[in-house]
Amino acid sequence: MLADLKRYLRARPMASLADIALYLDVEPDLARAMLERWISKGSVQRIVSPRTCGGCDLCQPGKQELYQWVADR
Repeated sequence: MLADLKRYLRARPMASLADIALYLDVEPDLARAMLERWISKGSVQRIVSPRTCGGCDLCQPGKQELYQWVADR
């Protein structure tokens, strides 16, 4: 599953936690744990997404938590 995550992230500029969990068909907490594994190896970076809206919290949970593959750049 870690290899699937790697391919998914390498194919796009960045992805949200919610999108990653949906792609892998796992709960967001499990996706986050897999991401942490790649982060510890220096291959993935968490992107801090500034909130540009008024903070109504209508966005799907995990959409503001973004990740990017950085190992091959």
